Amino acid sequence: MDFKPSNLYISLVDLFAILLPGAIAALVIYHFNQSAINGFLDVGKDNKAFFSGFVLLFGSYLLGHIISQISAYLDDWVYDPLKDKVFKDHKCVKKVMEIRANRYGNEMTPVYVNSYKWSVFKLQKEYPDAAAEVERYMADSKFFRGLFVIMVILGFVFLFQSVIKAKIVLACFLLAAFSMVRYFKKRRKSTETAYQYIIFTEELNSKKEDKPKETLLALVSMDKNKIDITASPK
Repeated sequence: MDFKPSNLYISLVDLFAILLPGAIAALVIYHFNQSAINGFLDVGKDNKAFFSGFVLLFGSYLLGHIISQISAYLDDWVYDPLKDKVFKDHKCVKKVMEIRANRYGNEMTPVYVNSYKWSVFKLQKEYPDAAAEVERYMADSKFFRGLFVIMVILGFVFLFQSVIKAKIVLACFLLAAFSMVRYFKKRRKSTETAYQYIIFTEELNSKKEDKPKETLLALVSMDKNKIDITASPK
């Protein structure tokens, strides 16, 4: 199998989309449970640094998946119902649907795969570098989606801590609001970039297909008195 740098890049982007929110959650949990966690880490006292690093990495990865699963509900509960109200321009998705119907028929209906997934699958197969850019925007949106969940939970936890100042609680909710805005914008950027690549590449390919025909017609029109296009070859 051929190695493609874009494949590694996409996997790294997905990894960081899981690890970064998980690492933030792990550090928050450690802040509230230092004594218990330090007691657990003493099990590996012969090589505590390595054991602590392994626990942090494993905990970040596990918590990242839990946060990703919880935050995924925001797609159905928040983004999908509000995207048409927040973003008014739908020219790109309509054009992609038109290209899909005209050039490829209706073998794969939206019931099985929607326009965005179809665009990503096509880019991954034919233009992996373009797919890597789309995946980067999507990974950014997943990071901010997870960060929103963390900040909301942390805000309510701090809200009921009498020793925590109101400024910290306010900062958590402001970061949550910022994360939601960035989540919307990055997810929109991901879908629009995928559609724009499909439109551009399809238009480019159609012009390449039409070019020989246009060249032949130009030659015939320029020298139609000398070329007999109806004559049979000898």
